Amino acid sequence: DSLDGDCIRGCLMGRIEM
Repeated sequence: DSLDGDCIRGCLMGRIEM
C-alpha cells in the first residue's frame, strides 16, 4: 500500500500548491 500513502502526500500537497 505504498501508492496509497504516496498519493495522499503527493495529491494533498500538490492540490494545496495548485
